[in-house]
Amino acid sequence: MFTLLILSLFFAATLAFGCVVAAVFLPSSERRWYVVAPIVLIIGLNGYVMILNLVAYLVPVQRAFWVVLTGMSLAAAAGLMAMRRRKTSLIAPDDLKPRQRQFLVFTTFVVMLLAGFVSYLTLGDDLYLVNMPLASTISEGNFPVLDPSDPSFRVAYHYGPDLLIAALHRTAHIPLWLGYDIQTFLFIGAAFLMAFALARSVVLRFRSAFLAALLMLYGSGLVWMKGFHGIAVFWQKLSGGSAGPAPWKFFADMAFPNFDSSIAATTSHTVIMGMPIVLLVLYLYNQAIDAERDAWLRPTLLAGVLYGYTAFIVETHFIVMFAAFIGMLFLEGTRYLWSGRPAARRDQLLRLAGVTGIVIVVALPLAFLQGGILTTVSDPGATHRFELVKHFWSQGITDKQVLPFRWAFFQDFGLPLILFLPALYFFRNDRRVQFIALIALGAFLVPLLIRYTPSPREMERLFGFATPLFAFLAGLFLSEVAAAFTFNRQRKIISFALLLSVFAMVGTALAAQAFGIAYKLVRPQGRHYMLAAVPPEVPAIDQKAYVWIREHTILQDWFFPYSQDFIREVGRFTPGPYFPGVTRPSVITDYEEAVRSCSRESFAKLGVTYLYVSPRFPIADFKIRCLPNLHATPLYQDGVGPEMRSVYRLE
Repeated sequence: MFTLLILSLFFAATLAFGCVVAAVFLPSSERRWYVVAPIVLIIGLNGYVMILNLVAYLVPVQRAFWVVLTGMSLAAAAGLMAMRRRKTSLIAPDDLKPRQRQFLVFTTFVVMLLAGFVSYLTLGDDLYLVNMPLASTISEGNFPVLDPSDPSFRVAYHYGPDLLIAALHRTAHIPLWLGYDIQTFLFIGAAFLMAFALARSVVLRFRSAFLAALLMLYGSGLVWMKGFHGIAVFWQKLSGGSAGPAPWKFFADMAFPNFDSSIAATTSHTVIMGMPIVLLVLYLYNQAIDAERDAWLRPTLLAGVLYGYTAFIVETHFIVMFAAFIGMLFLEGTRYLWSGRPAARRDQLLRLAGVTGIVIVVALPLAFLQGGILTTVSDPGATHRFELVKHFWSQGITDKQVLPFRWAFFQDFGLPLILFLPALYFFRNDRRVQFIALIALGAFLVPLLIRYTPSPREMERLFGFATPLFAFLAGLFLSEVAAAFTFNRQRKIISFALLLSVFAMVGTALAAQAFGIAYKLVRPQGRHYMLAAVPPEVPAIDQKAYVWIREHTILQDWFFPYSQDFIREVGRFTPGPYFPGVTRPSVITDYEEAVRSCSRESFAKLGVTYLYVSPRFPIADFKIRCLPNLHATPLYQDGVGPEMRSVYRLE
């Protein structure tokens, strides 16, 4: 009951704050619910994370969780009372028909439920790679956020989603895994509605905007076509009297492309949380350029703040959008010069330059000072290294053996990529579409031309940015082309082709969601609670030890050995081979030296002050080989024989 109460208060405070900010910065004419609702959610939750990330430099983060929540509650209360006195309405009648409104609401909830349920059924990478262990240390006071595997340096990671989950975990005491499920559920819905609102700013037809928004989430490649071969093989095995060891493998093959392409099917919290912000920035940017003379500044300032904040969540999107901003200025300037410098185009260029300049000036300091990867670029131990691809045509993309512009390549990107150029030509006179196209093209080309040498796979995030935008433009294009035909026979043919194209684009994402649900229900793995995938159960003897460690040590007490499970359960640092970002080679070397020599000097070099000895301790015969050579004081012991758990403090 306490958890539910605090969680309700948390969302009430943040969403109320989002309402006030939306009322202040949105034009008074913009009160449509499908615009306001996602903006309130995006600004409310991300506003909390942004303010928390700044306040935590002044106040210990565990206290900052409550300080920021209280401050937002007071600000929201004052703002709502002011809105009531001025009789300011946040929601006004929209421009949709009743059936359109009902259909949009229904689809939004279906999209949220599907994505949320898939997240609820699987832990994805949250457990063993980044998210849960990092959020656990933040909830224990890790701020400014240090790398738990290399605590001498700030983490080179986009930890915004993890900061939000740490706050929910610390304030409402909800499990970390459930926080990530809630995060997915909410932001997928916000992304869908924000994409619909952005599409409505380009085209008026409900069908076109709806299809563009749907394909933004689900549009992907043709990997699902692998299912035809798999079904044939499966049938052959069945007819021969044997289903084989993996008869359903074809289902997985048709569900997962080489490169992340669909927002609805992704497990990346940075993408799920970051994409709605990007869409909102695009919407505000267009609103500011097209606004009346006295109504452009406020959406411009809000767009600048949110754009700078995207660097904290998805730094790749921030960089690509920066290039698109510059590219758009160049494109409009060229048009102005070639058109004979008419006054109307000059005024448009000046407005574009002014809005773009303010957005960039506001965003850049925030992007490089707030934390995350862009902040750590200048760190002495940073390992960020980029290089140009020397053999573009014959070199595999990132670290995978997929060659550019071969059939396997087109399978991953499919119709969204193929329809990009026709869509761009169809909307050749629309500045808003051209800006989105510049972003999509930049995000698509960078991974083909540039390698991030420490971790080549990281560049694939940009494909997950490009494909949804390609699909968004494809949806606009297909719907508008279909609507342009007036004769019944032509319309039937075009409508049929439209339906086939849509099914082709959403097939992979739907297969991925279906696989994520069906496979987990039929063959659940690990621990489950009410269908939820939860972290592996910790043995009772370890649970007792972890409680003791949390009560008798602090965050500054570094432990050995390195263990992601230990970090997740206890929230303490364990220097070791890998964690968010790229661990420095020296740390890996020092860890391996400690395992090999078990000397006082090797542990001191790692900065370790505590040892947690269990059956999984990496040094065999620890008590015989190491203990006599170490000035180690036993502080905790439980169990007997090989199952004993011990905590030692190194002098």
